Amino acid sequence: MKMLIRWAAIFAALVISIVTRLISGLTKKALPL
Repeated sequence: MKMLIRWAAIFAALVISIVTRLISGLTKKALPL
């Protein structure tokens, strides 16, 4: 059970980092327009 929670936390961290990168990239592209 603890392993599942650990993997879930790692997966969540990865998803959050990817989403933040996508959002920052989109905002950088949208700002000049």
